Parts: sequence; C-alpha cells; structure tokens
Amino acid sequence: MSHVTLHHIRQPAANSGKLCNAMRSKSLHSMANPWRIAAMGSVITVLGWLLSPIISLLVNRFISYLFDASPKIQELEIQTVPKLEQMRER
Repeated sequence: MSHVTLHHIRQPAANSGKLCNAMRSKSLHSMANPWRIAAMGSVITVLGWLLSPIISLLVNRFISYLFDASPKIQELEIQTVPKLEQMRER
C-alpha cells in the first residue's frame, strides 16, 4: 500500500514552467494573419462559385424524385392549354 501525503500532491511538476512558456509562445504565434484570413476568404468564395451549380443540380434532382410532376404536366396539356388557346382566339 502506497502512502501519499499532501506534500506529494501539491508539489508542481518539474517542467510545468516550461509548459506554460510553450503555451504562451504558441498563443503568440497563432495570432490571426490578415493575409491568411483574406486568402481563406477567397478560397471559400471560389469554392462557393464552383459548388453552387452542382449543389443546385443535385437539389433539383432530389426534389424531382420526391415530387412527381407528370400529373401536373398532363393536366396542363389536357385542360389549361386548350383553355388558353380559346381565350386567345376571342
């Protein structure tokens, strides 16, 4: 059975000061670089331009699979178009 005293628990690690200094220096190096932010914004914009038509195409195809438009088109051909032609002739 090991005996642990408060002295052992409260004793800081030997490299804790080095760890804090490393964290501080890392936080100084991770500051926002305006050029990097501008470059990332440009990359996101170009990717949006490239992906927008593809996403629109995929969404339109997905919606067309969910909702069948053929009955509506048949109704237009059978009823609505002849009515419009009659109104145009008058």
